[in-house]
Amino acid sequence: MSTGTETSFAELITSAEESFAAKNWEKTVETLNQARKIMPDETAPLESERIHFTLGLCFNELEKPSEANPHLKKALRLAEMHDHEHGQARAFEQLGTAAYKKSDHRNSMAYFRAALAIYRKTEDKAGLGRCLRDIGSLQSDLAQDSEAEHNFEEAKVYFKELEVLEGLMACVTNV
Repeated sequence: MSTGTETSFAELITSAEESFAAKNWEKTVETLNQARKIMPDETAPLESERIHFTLGLCFNELEKPSEANPHLKKALRLAEMHDHEHGQARAFEQLGTAAYKKSDHRNSMAYFRAALAIYRKTEDKAGLGRCLRDIGSLQSDLAQDSEAEHNFEEAKVYFKELEVLEGLMACVTNV
């Protein structure tokens, strides 16, 4: 419970989750930064990882990849320290997105491939679809059309199976 005008860490996290669900990226960043200032010492490392990942994702959505990078790299370090494969994959994926937004194709490809390897290992079909689509988009930008088409076709299989119409349509359009 909050006392007076103070808001507890748990209340801030709940508020940030609500803002995130509403795709209010700026409010999510603002609220998570407030939460970070009062984060209890005993906060679980995976919660800290989640906070940094979410900040990085929000900054990517706000077209601020340079601000996303430090949070995503921190999330990746925490995920690696705790052998959290899902956390590693999603951090790599968002690092790839940040690099792509900065036209850093070499690093973008490396990050997406790192995420793809983990998604293959963990059989995360949604992650596989997204990474294959993103690699295909990157390859299209680099005029690697046959490789791009192959990745879009493989991504389509996952999006179709998961009934993700937006992903499926992106692949169809690009092919």
